Amino acid sequence: MLTPREHIEGFLTPLLIGLLGPRFLATEMVRSNAGGGPPLSSDVAQWFVDMLGSNRRSQMVAAARDLIVFDSRPRFEGDRSPNVGDCGVR
Repeated sequence: MLTPREHIEGFLTPLLIGLLGPRFLATEMVRSNAGGGPPLSSDVAQWFVDMLGSNRRSQMVAAARDLIVFDSRPRFEGDRSPNVGDCGVR
């Protein structure tokens, strides 16, 4: 079950990728330090922008739509071992 925020992000993400393009969005994500954490080094930041920017817009839009359909949280409901999925379950 998607949260209201996930519904909004799922609607906007493919539209923004289609409108602005993967390279521009990657550049903005690096510039704004989206996601928090320590800033990326210039080499890693350039690699990230090049990696996302090398993809075709239509493929990135399709991938963003596919990510909205996939929700792994139900798979982790019965799993009590610590894992990355715990953040989405609780």
